[in-house]
Amino acid sequence: MSNVDLWTDGGCEPNPGRGAWAVILISGPHRKELTGGEAQTTSNRMELMAVIAGLAALVGGPHSVVIHSSDFNQSACCLSR
Repeated sequence: MSNVDLWTDGGCEPNPGRGAWAVILISGPHRKELTGGEAQTTSNRMELMAVIAGLAALVGGPHSVVIHSSDFNQSACCLSR
């Protein structure tokens, strides 16, 4: 089982309005950065899209995942296949 940290952030200005998200996946010496955005969205949606994109990018498995979310100022632990 590999350990993966997902560092996520998302937001928009104004809210609702143009938004973007980003996630950095780190596992040992490996690092992957993903970004995206929408023309019309909300900050909450962009925060969640960062987490979803990070989880969707996981390959192989199983993984022990820790999600570090800038919005909720907390870490969530979960197990992914």
